[in-house]
Amino acid sequence: MTVQIYSSPGTSTWTSAKFSATVNGSSAYVYGYARATRMETLAWDAGDSPEQSWFTYGADTTTTVAISLVDTTPITSAIVYPKDAGVTQEIAGGVLTLTVPTDVRLRVEVNGDRAEALHVFSSPLKATVPATTTNWTTLAKTPSSIDTGTDRIVFASPHGFTAGQRVIVTSTGTMPADTVGTWSQYEALYVTEVDGTEISVGRNEGDSANITSAGSGTIKVWPAQYTNTASALYFGAGEHTIGRLFGLADDVTVYIDGGAVVTGSFDLRTLDGVTIQGPGVLSGTFADYDDIEASAFSTRQMYSMFYGYDGSKWLFDNAVQGVTVVASPFYLVYEGVWSWRNVHVISPWAWESDGIRFSGQVAPTRLSEAYRCFAFCGDDACHIVEDFQNVTVTECFFVNSSNSCLHGYYWPQNIDGGYTVDVVDCHAMHIGIADNDADGLGFPVKGGNTVLKSWIDGWASDTLKGHFNTTITGLRVWGPMASRLLTLGNRRYPYSDDNDREQYGQLSNWTLSDIVTEYEPGQVSLILGKDASNAPSDLTFTGIVLGSTTVYRSNYTTYFEVSEFASSIVWDDEPAVVDPDEDFVVEDGTGLSTANSYCSVATANAYHTSYGSPATWTAATTAQKEEALRIATQALDLRYGLRWSGYRQTAEQGLDWPRDYAYDQGGRAIGDDDIPTRLAHATAYAALLHLNGTTLVPESVEIGEVSSESKSVGAVSKSVTYSSAKPAYTRLVKLDWMLATAGLIEASAGGWGGSSA
Repeated sequence: MTVQIYSSPGTSTWTSAKFSATVNGSSAYVYGYARATRMETLAWDAGDSPEQSWFTYGADTTTTVAISLVDTTPITSAIVYPKDAGVTQEIAGGVLTLTVPTDVRLRVEVNGDRAEALHVFSSPLKATVPATTTNWTTLAKTPSSIDTGTDRIVFASPHGFTAGQRVIVTSTGTMPADTVGTWSQYEALYVTEVDGTEISVGRNEGDSANITSAGSGTIKVWPAQYTNTASALYFGAGEHTIGRLFGLADDVTVYIDGGAVVTGSFDLRTLDGVTIQGPGVLSGTFADYDDIEASAFSTRQMYSMFYGYDGSKWLFDNAVQGVTVVASPFYLVYEGVWSWRNVHVISPWAWESDGIRFSGQVAPTRLSEAYRCFAFCGDDACHIVEDFQNVTVTECFFVNSSNSCLHGYYWPQNIDGGYTVDVVDCHAMHIGIADNDADGLGFPVKGGNTVLKSWIDGWASDTLKGHFNTTITGLRVWGPMASRLLTLGNRRYPYSDDNDREQYGQLSNWTLSDIVTEYEPGQVSLILGKDASNAPSDLTFTGIVLGSTTVYRSNYTTYFEVSEFASSIVWDDEPAVVDPDEDFVVEDGTGLSTANSYCSVATANAYHTSYGSPATWTAATTAQKEEALRIATQALDLRYGLRWSGYRQTAEQGLDWPRDYAYDQGGRAIGDDDIPTRLAHATAYAALLHLNGTTLVPESVEIGEVSSESKSVGAVSKSVTYSSAKPAYTRLVKLDWMLATAGLIEASAGGWGGSSA
């Protein structure tokens, strides 16, 4: 069992002003960063500067994290999100102590403060540092002087720079200047001329600068590109500046180790095989949104932290793993990355700080992925629909201060080619304010602040294009929210006056299942259509629970505004009302002829409380729970009746238990007047599966097509051979093992019907 606690960057610049923490008793360096916000939220006002704090550590075992406030104010209350992550908490002596499982991403709010949160990232053990590395600090060259008379940077010995090469200049004092102004350590210059140990540089390629100031302090010149594929570029603990659009080459590996803070962004245009990894920090503090807001979009996009757009290449085999990215001045990525794993993004202060987006992988699968990532953004945190590629987003946590957590993007991008989007077991939180419900332009726009959105706003030529084949299942939405759960369908693009871009296109074949919000959204969800030819179709909603209310066909109009043009929308049917004359009778061990449940509602409540209080269960009424327990009990007897341990006591008893000659896993006799506790717990678990929409016992199963058949008249015999010998149904593995490990069924039984496919 290993726990990796990373060193600090060796400076107080990044130290959290609010939180301190230990992991298993050892001090962890807690990062903190604050900047002025552009938008009002439920947590802060526009213009406030809320600090966001975080720390990452690696662990392959459960850890104990102790959190304190730097100003010694006692912690008296705390909320840890997601609430079902398996974290336990205790507050004693003003200190919050968490027991943290492996590989979880947590948001911790203390003393009722939603604005300044602590983010705890218990990550897998860090990737192994490559065997061969080049330390970034060894690449700098220190000039002996900067000659303002000759406009040359002078070195005492050969420097290795070549004409046309991009370089950055840094200084511990003041930066040099030319007639245009002071040089920025974040913007690359070009080596325009090499003369022995002297170089000339310019802001533009081929344009030498007229240097007016040599600057002060220790000045260094660094390459603004690294192309060595045989040796990984390594950043150790400390602060490092690589500047905006640092260049790489195909198959280069960049390793940002724990304690390293690298300020700059990466240029991935035309590249493949690049891996940027490690548990360190990539900082976007080389610019602020205010610096670029007035620039053209084509300029702003080049301030993305990972930039791959050149108008010709759309598939990239580049991956980012383990890095924490903070304070993006613009998008996290604008083309160039197909795989994101255990990446953390913290940039909630301004619009256009969009989070994870995808480029397709250079492979036949055309796959894009985000796995166990976290993003807290001031704009859309994850773009899930991309052009002609399969996307999977798994076990991620997305938090938004404005716009959406999950975004299907804007214009309809392609004709349905069979590509799929799967969002599985993710978490979301939205702290943005409610929409202003305005249909025109402006911020926020109607349908903008929402957990999930996918806007179809194409041109007239886009009628057959759209966003297709999307499945979102197991989404949990935490905390109070003023806005909407979702906005799907055709709506006018609100951010320009392009009158031709008027809601053309399709949104089709979407399935949303097992989606639960902790609180009821503040506004209704929107399913919008333009006309009969441009509107959402074939949408399925199942297991939607908003606060304490389950959405059914009978009540969906209370929570969803649906266009008259939308078609083939499927909602859950409300369960049949339980006949009050049909008693709920729990078997008490005496073999009641009227018994119809192995578990009481009270026992089931206690069981589910011990295992995370699933929202589906807690939201159900007592009548719904009783019905689910009856159905679960019937399913258990049907699935396992031929394999229960022992024998039914009487022919008159209503259920298979109690039983004679039954023995548990340890060989101990089960009392003939006893209902085993673990049987009751299995019933409670099966009842939850039923409420979540799982078919416990199918009405019929497919066993394959007939591949051969023979008949004979004498003795009336018949032989049929099927192409598949096993029933095709879903095996309930956890339920099987709950009963098998208790000794209540044979371990090899496999549930109803024997071994399953």
